[in-house]
Amino acid sequence: MRGLTAALLVVALVAGAAEPKAPRMTDEQAEALARQAMASDDAKFQRHVLNQLEGYHFKSTFAKERETVLFAQGFLQDRMGDTARAAVSFHKLETTWPKSSYLPEAQPAMAQAALDRGRPKEAESRLTKALAADLPAETIRRCQEMYLWCLADQGRAAEGIETVRGLKPLGLSRPTEKGLVGIMEALCAAEKRSEAEGVLADYRRLYPRGTYLARLNLAWGKLLGTTGDSRNAARAFQKLIEEKPNAPEADEARMALATLLTDGSLPPKDAEGYPDAQALLARVKKAGGREDATRRALMINLRIALKEGHWQAALDTVGQFRATKPGPGEGKPVADLRAEAVRGLVRECLERQEPQRLLPILDAEGILSLKPAQRADLSRALARKGLTEASRAMARAVPAKEQPALAKAALEGLNPGTDPEGTLALLPPRASGPRESLLRAQAEVALRHWKEARAALAKARPGPERIQALMLYLCRPLDEGEKPEARAKDIEAWHARSPEKPADKEPLTLLAADHRMRAGEWRAALALYPTNPTAANQGWVALMRATCQARLGQQGPALATLKEAREVAGFKAERASLERRLTL
Repeated sequence: MRGLTAALLVVALVAGAAEPKAPRMTDEQAEALARQAMASDDAKFQRHVLNQLEGYHFKSTFAKERETVLFAQGFLQDRMGDTARAAVSFHKLETTWPKSSYLPEAQPAMAQAALDRGRPKEAESRLTKALAADLPAETIRRCQEMYLWCLADQGRAAEGIETVRGLKPLGLSRPTEKGLVGIMEALCAAEKRSEAEGVLADYRRLYPRGTYLARLNLAWGKLLGTTGDSRNAARAFQKLIEEKPNAPEADEARMALATLLTDGSLPPKDAEGYPDAQALLARVKKAGGREDATRRALMINLRIALKEGHWQAALDTVGQFRATKPGPGEGKPVADLRAEAVRGLVRECLERQEPQRLLPILDAEGILSLKPAQRADLSRALARKGLTEASRAMARAVPAKEQPALAKAALEGLNPGTDPEGTLALLPPRASGPRESLLRAQAEVALRHWKEARAALAKARPGPERIQALMLYLCRPLDEGEKPEARAKDIEAWHARSPEKPADKEPLTLLAADHRMRAGEWRAALALYPTNPTAANQGWVALMRATCQARLGQQGPALATLKEAREVAGFKAERASLERRLTL
């Protein structure tokens, strides 16, 4: 028996060795087989070919036949419902042949895989490419529905209204659940009530137990509220709460209904029969664990506070909410609501000229919540109140390209005389224009930095403000070793090259004339004192001109000067005394 078994084994081995080995498939044959499988309607044959193609190794990664085979693999995998594996094959195709003519047809499967992996931005980009390609109408429709869902899932449903208007016909297929959600939310965002109502009816008919029915009912209720039909909106919310009391959308409906009941949208008569806002809030509190219930209640209070314009209360509620350690996905909605509250509080404080109330919220988050124009207004208001450090903190928190505008706004509100250090801190360290030079001069004068003040005054913008700062500089105590004659020459040098109008630089003119008077240079002083001074200086100028004329022996003109200014206020006693002496 053992001998017979051994003999049979030998025969089998010899027969096996003699059987010829099947020849290896070539790259060209693999490509031809791939094309044949894509054209076939035989699922069994397609699966057999797919297994062969997946196990085949090309001579080179860049073999031209591999491009078709990779596309065929993805095509067959997608047809068999394995979108994830199809996307892998298409990604290999895209990586190796980024300009392949097959890529437009591959985009829908890769977009679906991106959505499944939670990458809506990638999916949106791929769907945009697919919609721009020349693909069959049924494929375009599939892409349109995915694209609308992608937008809706990112909270950007409003951007899909043009896609809704251009939807391709369905043919024999029916719309997907997610596609109907995207279509309806786009219509709701565009306030297309009748069309949205039709889509909702289609969803209820096609998917009576659909996953997203509560979501669409909530969207419908919000649309009714947005279009001013608060009565039916309240009914829709109440119906959703009754049908799906434990769904996340039910809590949204409770919050929306609580808002309708508290913001005055529903007249008292129409509000009868509904639970009051506190009862709705209590129902939300019972959902989930203790922390979750607290956050839901705080969210309702936050929305109500924002609706009523109670900005500080809303910010306090945000602080309480964040103290409960919110979970993933809860941070961004609250951050958006906080930004709304910050903008509202800033508007209120600016209107009341109370920017100092905003200091506790001017962190990076609060500053970046504001629009650029609002940040500039706030920076200006803070500087006007002497809060320059807060203005500088704002400038540090914003993008670099906006920082010069904020600094400029702060400088417009500054008073360099009362806050010179803050002014210098806000000014650019290097060369600047006439306006900045004027501010620098005013600040340096206030700090008694005479050398720096002189340099800035030379470049400062002409006008009364520059003359005022220049007067403070020229009337400073004499420097060590400086003689009065030198100061007088400096005053006249500044006077000679000052471009201001005579009325604006009159204080400087009088200072130069007074120095001539003290030096006994009567004729020079008389030439400097203006013949038509401003009202505030008429009394002094009349006294000085008459004195100069008297010293020069011009008694008649001196008396005429005094007589002409007899009714002018200022130095009346001195002028009367001089007139009496001249008439003796």
